[in-house]
Amino acid sequence: HQAAKWGEYSRRHNNVPLEYAYNILQSCEPDGIIFTAGDNDTFPLWAIQDVYGVRTDVRIVNLSLGNMGWYIKQLKDQHSWGAKTVNLPSFTEADLAMSDEDFERKHYASAPPSMVTVNVSAATMAKYTGVSQPSTFSWKYVTQHKEEGGKYLYSVADELVKDIVVNNINDRPIYFSIAMPPSYWDGLDQHAIFEGLVTRIVPTEHPSPSNAQLNGDIDEALYTQYAYRLAPKIETKPYRGMMMESYRDPESNRSALDEQYGTSTYIELYGRLANYFMSRNRMADAHRAMDTLMARMPAKIVDWEYSELQFISQI
Repeated sequence: HQAAKWGEYSRRHNNVPLEYAYNILQSCEPDGIIFTAGDNDTFPLWAIQDVYGVRTDVRIVNLSLGNMGWYIKQLKDQHSWGAKTVNLPSFTEADLAMSDEDFERKHYASAPPSMVTVNVSAATMAKYTGVSQPSTFSWKYVTQHKEEGGKYLYSVADELVKDIVVNNINDRPIYFSIAMPPSYWDGLDQHAIFEGLVTRIVPTEHPSPSNAQLNGDIDEALYTQYAYRLAPKIETKPYRGMMMESYRDPESNRSALDEQYGTSTYIELYGRLANYFMSRNRMADAHRAMDTLMARMPAKIVDWEYSELQFISQI
């Protein structure tokens, strides 16, 4: 049995985790802050920052760890791989000196939703609207965890997201990883655009995606440059382009999990792009998006599920 599975065990020619991490990090603009949640969208990113020095300017904020005071203290005080620290005025040094139990007790709360207002500088507004005039934007502060009576259970990580958006949006781009369920950015969905394998939080208002996996506003210039440009080698500095060699290599020994993550991730990337073009009656551009997906993940090599191929053909 082990001999029969040797190819999968050896991972020869299989760089799917590296490419996945690289493609997420290179979706981010310089000095970005990116929220992640699970193992697969966090540890590979940390690994290639540490081992290969890829995009060490990007600060990864894992919301599963974001309930811990010691972790928030690292975000505030430590320059991991040289990245900037995160501005977090709501979390004082006295808070972060508490034991984990006391810290969590202080910051967990059951409360009705509230509105959060962010002051946006003239320089930041100019980037998005072309008009250099200060403004504000607001969002309904809710969480994934709805309780009876119209209340929500707010965790430390929810407060962390709020604090980062309010206090960093004028200085740094802020993203959610594509791997995170859209429920993580409930309330902020009308201030979200897609720029590759990330969702960016912006001060301008956009239609809430009816299906966050396949539609929603995009930054066309950034998104298309990223989706169509391949990186011939690992670029450590910002480079809007992808690595996808493992899915085109007939000798790549990928596992079933590699196929599962890859097909769902890249269907989302190119399917959203195709839908964006179709909604604007740009059918040649929509065809190009789906043709690019199939060229980079050929059906003769990749173990696509029938339902996924059927879905692609319908698009």
